[in-house]
Amino acid sequence: MKLNKVLGKFDIEVEKIEHERSGKTTEQASEALGEEKSRILKSLLLKSSSGKYVGAIVSGNKNVNMEEIENYFEKQGKEGYKNFRLANPKEVKEKLGYKVGGVPPFAFHGECPTFYDRKLLDKGYVVGAGGDRHTGLKFNPRALKKLDFIGLDLGK
Repeated sequence: MKLNKVLGKFDIEVEKIEHERSGKTTEQASEALGEEKSRILKSLLLKSSSGKYVGAIVSGNKNVNMEEIENYFEKQGKEGYKNFRLANPKEVKEKLGYKVGGVPPFAFHGECPTFYDRKLLDKGYVVGAGGDRHTGLKFNPRALKKLDFIGLDLGK
């Protein structure tokens, strides 16, 4: 499984938490895990109008500031990264190999440029999906830096 390879390669420690209730949405994951929404991660695949993908990781109580991502690419002089929308469930499964609601934050590694909200680094731990809607991965958010993901003021 790709997830285990990434965790091993970058020496990322996670606590795997299995739960009976679905954690497809932030609200469901928060209830199933007994965690605040601010500690639950949304791992979102975005697609630009030109078909380019990026990953975005924010707290469950935040939305993605897509303008920040567009501005980043504009400053880099890279074209085709404008007018983002959420990828649909079929696109998510094809690109990352996981169903919506079960996408681990580490699944983006090697697949597309990925951004995380810098404010996540202020938390001692966060919980992201673990590959399905009934598994969570509790970890220190500083692990996202090991993967060369890019920190921006992404949450709004």
